Amino acid sequence: MGMTDVQLKQWQLDLNYFRTKTLLEVLTQDFLTTLWNPPSGYAGQGYIQWQNAEVVRIIDGDTIIVRYNGQEQRIRLAGIDAPEYDQNNPSNTPAGLAAREYLSDLIPPGSTVSVFIHPQFQMDDYDRWMGFVVTGDGYNTSAQMLWGNKAQVWGGTE
Repeated sequence: MGMTDVQLKQWQLDLNYFRTKTLLEVLTQDFLTTLWNPPSGYAGQGYIQWQNAEVVRIIDGDTIIVRYNGQEQRIRLAGIDAPEYDQNNPSNTPAGLAAREYLSDLIPPGSTVSVFIHPQFQMDDYDRWMGFVVTGDGYNTSAQMLWGNKAQVWGGTE
């Protein structure tokens, strides 16, 4: 299920909010569909779905810990890269702290989310599951981090 031409045109007009021209070059219609229609966007693409995962902790703007089936799992938010956060010295990483706080506002510890694990890049080099995290009310946290200007588009696997 793709976006309509009107939805795509509105999205392209709204890209100025991101304050970056490179975003237009990176995002494709399929990626936009995945970001804005999470469950239907992942259907048929082989994503592993974890429903009713509990957010345990926000590590930084692109890494969280969830509890799923009684086990804690580290999740790397797919599609974005947020500034690093130095937990030992937060004053040295103000952008990282802002990204972490923004993500914590979106999915505070104790909230319930769905996680869609990427079928090709399931684990990264840091033993984190690669996936899209969707809030209880259906928002893709990767898209929200981009929209809030707290992360940039990223297509890597680490």
